[in-house]
Amino acid sequence: MPIRVQNDLPVKEILESENIFVMDEHRAMHQDIRPIKIGLLNLMPLKEDTELQLLRSLSNTPLQVDIVFLAVKNHVSKNTSANHLNRFYENFENVKDQKFDGFIITGAPVEQMPFEEVDYWEQLDKKLFGIFEHKVMNRKIPLVRGFDDVFYAPHSRHTDVPIEKIRADERLMILAESEKAGAYLIMAQNGRQIFVMGHPEYDRVTLDQEYKRDLSKGLPIEMPENYYPDNDSTQKPLLTWRAHGNCMYANWLNYYVYQATPYDMVGTPDFH
Repeated sequence: MPIRVQNDLPVKEILESENIFVMDEHRAMHQDIRPIKIGLLNLMPLKEDTELQLLRSLSNTPLQVDIVFLAVKNHVSKNTSANHLNRFYENFENVKDQKFDGFIITGAPVEQMPFEEVDYWEQLDKKLFGIFEHKVMNRKIPLVRGFDDVFYAPHSRHTDVPIEKIRADERLMILAESEKAGAYLIMAQNGRQIFVMGHPEYDRVTLDQEYKRDLSKGLPIEMPENYYPDNDSTQKPLLTWRAHGNCMYANWLNYYVYQATPYDMVGTPDFH
């Protein structure tokens, strides 16, 4: 699938080196096709890393996808240059009247915010960190079509949403869960809202970088579970989750975006 991005987006060169078909604005203008328009509100600290990871994940269907990056207007990023944000990111005020086929909102490191500014349901006693086994709970739902009965996904978080509270809410359907990591894929409104509790977009070395970064800072961090061969952090991490991550994003784009949106968007509901 061609991913349509700005001509000079830095990660474009990396994607092309991986044989991912990236279409710049000039070429896209000469194609008689309406691309699937996806808004991406990127709240992750390392925005360029997240751009690369998500664009990889969205590149596995025949659809042409037009990505619009958004950032919070009044937030000052500590890890991404203001120049990068100004060149490649839009503010919500500039796009609030536009129609999007789909919209992705990334997670944010709320555990780094002052406690009184965050609404916690329940804190974990330690960071949930590693690659965990999950099982599919409802195979009839298209989002998990093609998934194996058991699959793996990365998690990296201090906060938790208790699974019993999710089960008690009749508006929510758990599609996949983990005995160790809890709910993983949750759906509401017949797929108009999908919640992913882990990080299927992560690269092979993302957890490795997080682990060694925290070690170098003297922060309390345990080795990520089920990640390094023989639990040896000097060895190359095993990549055991990418196929299912790509499958999930392809299913979302196909069944919940492309097939659910008319060509001219007439009759589609406004975004609120």
